[in-house]
Amino acid sequence: MASKELWIVDEYGERRFIGHVWGQTLHMGRKKSIHFFRNLQAWALDEDVYKQNPDVLVFVLTDKENNIKYLASRRDFELYAKPIQFGGHLRQLALPIQYWAPFK
Repeated sequence: MASKELWIVDEYGERRFIGHVWGQTLHMGRKKSIHFFRNLQAWALDEDVYKQNPDVLVFVLTDKENNIKYLASRRDFELYAKPIQFGGHLRQLALPIQYWAPFK
């Protein structure tokens, strides 16, 4: 099965790579020091990526600094994610860390 690359155009008009979709799973790599919302204790996903990919049912996020993988379901996002927007950044869905299951 081939993967599909997901990209967004950010608030500055730059293309940003989000991750790969294999089947119903979106795989993303992030650096915790940059992408983890410490005040919310949450990882976030671009809201448009979430809405434009309704067939994605599982989200796998790899913390590239600590080599930890986390898994969350679409249902977790529906029930527990909070919409956030700060500065000029695009709207995101922040899912608290307790809803991301770590795995190897």
